[in-house]
Amino acid sequence: MSSGAFEPIFSRRTFIAFLFLAPVGIFCVFAIIVVLQYRQFQAMLSPLAETQEYVWGPPQIALRDSLIVSLTRFSALSSGDSLRLGSEDLTLLLNASPIAREQHLSLSVQIMGDSLFVLRTTQAIDDLQGRLAWIFKKLGRSGFLNARVEGRPKLENDRLDLDPDRGFLNNQKIPRSALVKRGGFSPGDFIHPRDGYETFVRSLAKVKLDQGGVLLLRK
Repeated sequence: MSSGAFEPIFSRRTFIAFLFLAPVGIFCVFAIIVVLQYRQFQAMLSPLAETQEYVWGPPQIALRDSLIVSLTRFSALSSGDSLRLGSEDLTLLLNASPIAREQHLSLSVQIMGDSLFVLRTTQAIDDLQGRLAWIFKKLGRSGFLNARVEGRPKLENDRLDLDPDRGFLNNQKIPRSALVKRGGFSPGDFIHPRDGYETFVRSLAKVKLDQGGVLLLRK
């Protein structure tokens, strides 16, 4: 018996069948991936908002104006000084930002002593923005994205950031590698225009957690 007897023979019919079946197989794999992603996305949605919408009234508006004056004076000083912002101050400033209002973001800050900065955000899926937002709205239909990021403030190369240690989306842990690559952890990401903010950051020598607040040290 010749060795050619064991070689597969491809007829025109076999080739046509392969052309039809190959896309079907690819589609099945794609469908499985979509189903898994859909279930994962659904698991990340919550029917409840963990961070409540910030309520503005005369006391909050007065405090906002006072904080802005303090920050402006701090950055305008010509000699060393310090300024301390508590959790309530930072929560107010973040919620006062134009971007937070435009995207209907609810934010809150909690500082654990001298060791941990916790940022919580809530956004309804209907308020998501961006080119791919419509996909998530179709997948999720309704619900809230509740995020929590834990870390410490970091000042480096005239940029102020939250250096994340851990992150959670509706209590499901997010890999730190994904947090490091993602933007949105700088106060500057919530401010527009940024001219006064850039001047303020350039005036800083050090930023650290201090007894439930953030201590800003000027150059």
